[in-house]
Amino acid sequence: MKFALLGIDAEALSLVREIARSDLHQLRYFAPATDSAVAASLIKEARRLCPLAEELPEWEVLLGSGFADAVIVAGPQDAPLRFDQLRRLVQEAVPVIVTQPPAVTLLEAYELEMVRQESRGIVVPLLPWHWFRWSGWWASLVNVARNSQGADSAVGRLDQITWERFLVDRSRLSVLSHFARDVDFIRLMCGEITQVAALGGGPTGNVAARDFSALAVQMSGPNGILVRWSVQEPEDRSGVRITVAGTEGKNRLEVFDGIGGASWTAGHFAPGQSQPTPWNEEIEEPLSLADLVAEQVHLAAGDSPEKGRVAHPTWRDAIRSLELVEAVEKSLKKGRTISVSVEGRSETDAFKGTMASIGCALLMMGLLIVVASAVVLKIAHETGNHMLVSIFRWWPAGLVTLFGVFILMQLLRFIIPRPPRQD
Repeated sequence: MKFALLGIDAEALSLVREIARSDLHQLRYFAPATDSAVAASLIKEARRLCPLAEELPEWEVLLGSGFADAVIVAGPQDAPLRFDQLRRLVQEAVPVIVTQPPAVTLLEAYELEMVRQESRGIVVPLLPWHWFRWSGWWASLVNVARNSQGADSAVGRLDQITWERFLVDRSRLSVLSHFARDVDFIRLMCGEITQVAALGGGPTGNVAARDFSALAVQMSGPNGILVRWSVQEPEDRSGVRITVAGTEGKNRLEVFDGIGGASWTAGHFAPGQSQPTPWNEEIEEPLSLADLVAEQVHLAAGDSPEKGRVAHPTWRDAIRSLELVEAVEKSLKKGRTISVSVEGRSETDAFKGTMASIGCALLMMGLLIVVASAVVLKIAHETGNHMLVSIFRWWPAGLVTLFGVFILMQLLRFIIPRPPRQD
């Protein structure tokens, strides 16, 4: 598969590194380099990995057919034109792979989903944990432990899941970026998340002043599974520790960064046992990330020979992660648990919200018209200004017409197309 690169961040660079190692894929094009110092250093490394890649004079060249099979769209997070570039690529149905979290706001992500539905474009969020061979096993373990009351589960009846993220860089951007990626896999394991409560250092109401180095988030959903996600200071390496705890013990997976790549360890802890029993299932290294991404692009295009297989996660899953990140910040600001709607914000919901805002504005304006018209009519009668009297005596008809037009506008919701049930 021929890839092109638009923007750069650490996640995109990891994909470029895998493309450089592959014999089946190649990075053919770079978009123009960014002025950011950090991004420039990443672009320099990408050029070293793929010296034959060509730098395009203008990124709009990617909108044409035949230049690339897929475009990798990455940060930096403050890229001012990234949303417009993404929207145009999706409008032209150019397959894109977007790093998570994307360099767009939540509202922009909603708009991109609407554009994607209209153009039938392909948008694949770069979330490789979904594609590991053992990913489904963890979801099955949690499901069995929850439903069987411990009879057939390796850990007994499920108590809770803890997710410890060890980070060297514990700034706000780094912490929330890792949470956005982690919470997607948490949803795969546990089902939907609808309740979020976050704790962190700093005064309530001032999220910017908070210390995210000790952020702790407690989540739950309709399945009743309690998940605790927290930031930890690394002892020597960055990584993650996932623990599924139950009445008969706990299963633990540890993934830590190393010089030669990530190291994987897994084991089962029986009650009172200090050393784990090796996990029965073999932890295998995933296939090449470039192969996995190419497979997801083909699945999204409907090119898979295996019936029933679809691309996962989707852009809607990426949006859901951004909604949960927003819920974390709201919880920190308000100091309470935040409920997150499962349905999300559809185009119909956006229309209803707009109409509600316009309705409130019309009511306030109508009240001002009534008061102002009464005052002007009284002054006009007292001064004998018959012209003003003849004009303002029709204010009730004008107000009724205005509200009538607003009521008729409600019928516009019936022309909004319903979103498809499945991608």
